[in-house]
Amino acid sequence: MKIFSDSVAANFAEPVAWVRHFNFLSFDDFGLPTPIYVNLVRDPVERVISYFYYRRAGWNIVERKKAFPDEPLPDPEFLRRDFESCVLEGDPECSYIAGSTDPTSEGGDHRRQVMNYCGQDIDCAVWDSREALRRAKENVERNYVVVGLVEMWEETLEVLEHYVPFFFTGARKVFQQHKKKIRGMAHNKHKGMVSEDIKDIVRKNFTAELEFYEFCKLRLQRQLQEVRRIKKQIR
Repeated sequence: MKIFSDSVAANFAEPVAWVRHFNFLSFDDFGLPTPIYVNLVRDPVERVISYFYYRRAGWNIVERKKAFPDEPLPDPEFLRRDFESCVLEGDPECSYIAGSTDPTSEGGDHRRQVMNYCGQDIDCAVWDSREALRRAKENVERNYVVVGLVEMWEETLEVLEHYVPFFFTGARKVFQQHKKKIRGMAHNKHKGMVSEDIKDIVRKNFTAELEFYEFCKLRLQRQLQEVRRIKKQIR
């Protein structure tokens, strides 16, 4: 951690943004200044469906092969798998078991937003854990300037423009100018249709994930109200 901190200080005279998938890291624990944390959450059920098909998208497989040339190509059966069958047949990839901590079937656990915000402790990896949920909420309140929602994208940009202006001033204007292109980049043509019945099955084991999502949504809505109140006062 000290090496990372010294490297950043030595090589960047201007502010920088570091964008990666990682669980919350407390810089205070290392005696280092806390960075400006911002992040996004997504409806947790839609998120796991999206990730299921992302893993099977041809362009993703090509990119992984370029990055990890020694890694074998996925089995054809894996590629043909659909999410609904995966859930109904109890495949480990689509089984969300309370108390589980084993992410091996997923190729890395990208299903758990609670874990991402809870932190690095092993307790954070427990599926549907109330303790992990408590820590995640606490970290959001204490350490994240903004946690936006994919489903409230433009509102998220509005809040970010206010709270982190150095990086986000003009973000909504840029998004509007390139909206079609950005939406196209995020669209996965390989994503299959999933019925509400299957989604309801999945939701039954997403108690903590759904509660955390709603917590972040309410927080963002409050921030948005405050931003718009301030704008009215300035006018």
